[in-house]
Amino acid sequence: METGPAPIDAVVAYLRTRPGADLLWTSCEAGPGSPQPFYLRYGFVLTGDVKWGEDLLRLDLTDPPSGGP
Repeated sequence: METGPAPIDAVVAYLRTRPGADLLWTSCEAGPGSPQPFYLRYGFVLTGDVKWGEDLLRLDLTDPPSGGP
């Protein structure tokens, strides 16, 4: 079930007000039904690292807001 960017927009907006919050991390597996394409469209980048069997992605919170996908 895709909810769109609104929940992440809210988290990102809040984190940008917090001192020292410069990165937002998430992880997911690639493949059918994965949220990875959504995260990549949003502005997250693959780090090349894998943790718990999932690809790690990060969003630079110091970049100007992109407005999501």
